[in-house]
Amino acid sequence: RWSNQYGTLKWQHFFSEKLTSTSSLTYSNYTAKIVNPTAPNRFEIPTRLSQVNLNSDFSFQMNEKHKLGFGIQAIRYHSE
Repeated sequence: RWSNQYGTLKWQHFFSEKLTSTSSLTYSNYTAKIVNPTAPNRFEIPTRLSQVNLNSDFSFQMNEKHKLGFGIQAIRYHSE
């Protein structure tokens, strides 16, 4: 038995005609349970893995021929 939940928020911002950014925040939560209901070896093994991800990408148009792209990303994992 398993389940998964996922959500995303995305935001785009224009600082100027030359500088723009796109940022996103995502969340994921996965749970599962392995079960053996047969006696005498009956057992349950629950597990959970969650992830939060923050990502920002920037674009700077230096001139008609040159465009600079850069960004940052942070991910946090948690398991039980």
